[in-house]
Amino acid sequence: DLNGSVTSRGDEPLELRFASIHLPESDGEDDPLDVGVIDRLPEADVTIDSLTIGDEDFGTWSFTMRQQPAGVLIGDLHANLKGTEITAEEGVFWDASSNRSGGTVRLTMQDLAEVLPQWDYAPSLEAESAELDIDASWPGSPLNVEVNGLRGDVSFRAKNGSFVDVSGGGALRILSLLNFNTILKRMSFNFKDVVARGMSFDTIKAETRFDDGELTFLEPAKVKGSGSDFKIGGSVNLVDGIMNDNELIVTLPVSDSLPWYAVYISLANPAAAVAVLAGQQVLKKQIKQMSSAKYEISGSWDDPQVKMVGIWNNNVQDFEELAQDKLESEYGVESATEGGR
Repeated sequence: DLNGSVTSRGDEPLELRFASIHLPESDGEDDPLDVGVIDRLPEADVTIDSLTIGDEDFGTWSFTMRQQPAGVLIGDLHANLKGTEITAEEGVFWDASSNRSGGTVRLTMQDLAEVLPQWDYAPSLEAESAELDIDASWPGSPLNVEVNGLRGDVSFRAKNGSFVDVSGGGALRILSLLNFNTILKRMSFNFKDVVARGMSFDTIKAETRFDDGELTFLEPAKVKGSGSDFKIGGSVNLVDGIMNDNELIVTLPVSDSLPWYAVYISLANPAAAVAVLAGQQVLKKQIKQMSSAKYEISGSWDDPQVKMVGIWNNNVQDFEELAQDKLESEYGVESATEGGR
């Protein structure tokens, strides 16, 4: 159902202005557009004041369509839907020969606790605001965005929020990458005072690379709070949720009720524990301020296996180190720098 106008001015692009477009609900399994439609798309400037698909409101849209030698460019894209502002100033290009679309797209969201359910995700993260910057391509048309088919880089930023315990009831999916409390609860020590009401944070920053269902942290993702810092690196298979080479650094204020560093050393080396406990009295003020523990994380995001591997260690491997480790383990190749680092 369409309600709008079409204006033609000679050789200029058509002006398509729609007060409303109502499309039938899609089964969500196939690309809604066939690559063969590219040659039939007119050059046009498009404005849509109201788009609905089935019973769902998909907000407002504006964009241009311009034919290119190898495909079509959906340019100057602006949309507002489901609490999300989508912009792609330079556009999204749909390549006819490869049937892939791609571009640089920014998603800006307010109040994730309200936004995530609108995209059928459980609100496992609350945040005052969040941004996603995507520089990637995906199979099919610009409308066929599939996370598991992304190839490229994605950065994520959020501020003033908390990780929240959620269940998978109803139709909502758990956005496992944001279900951080699950990992904290699997650690060797009791962090219930940290996660009781959801672990809060001031900022989250993550730089990632997607490669057909494999997500890799290009550099350690950082979660900063007023009383704690977390850094995590590694990779995860988004198809089956299996994590690889994941390391987590936890930096917390140390108090008399949480002498976890002494507990760790006493388990690993009882003799060294005596020296640590003695040093605790000498350096009590400094030790109480801040200490770090390093964990290895394996298994899946839904069922993480967490193992403490060291203390006072805040180094997490980045993407280049992980790639070099893979070369060395699979092919015996060392980097040009000494020791492969």
